[in-house]
Amino acid sequence: MPLMTNRGSGIRPWTALWPAVAYYAGIFWLSSQSRLPVGPSFRLSDKLAHGLLFAGFGAALRLGFGAIRKDRPAWAARASVWVGAWGAILDELHQAFVPLRNPDPWDAAADIAGVLAALGVISIIRKRREKTHPRVP
Repeated sequence: MPLMTNRGSGIRPWTALWPAVAYYAGIFWLSSQSRLPVGPSFRLSDKLAHGLLFAGFGAALRLGFGAIRKDRPAWAARASVWVGAWGAILDELHQAFVPLRNPDPWDAAADIAGVLAALGVISIIRKRREKTHPRVP
């Protein structure tokens, strides 16, 4: 079977990733701002915000890659981790060129943790769904 097919689903390869691309464009736009709106401030609130923001990105990636290869959920999860991690790293590197912003490896770590958390939640949901609605061959 070719690497990127989704026979019978009606979804063209990579079309399913447009929500993740749009989501990352929003992250890129936020990272382009010299000043961001300040929310509640407490110890590690910045890292929590990074994790939550990238959890959404991780979920969009997993759902997109999962739609491309419904028959390979492990592949979809690995692809989501790789793309999410590279997105986190590139986001922090991008901030080196934005006035008043600094790249922070701990922010990238929080971003990657957010991606992993989203994938964990999706995996738990999938397993519970398969228990209650087993697939019939």
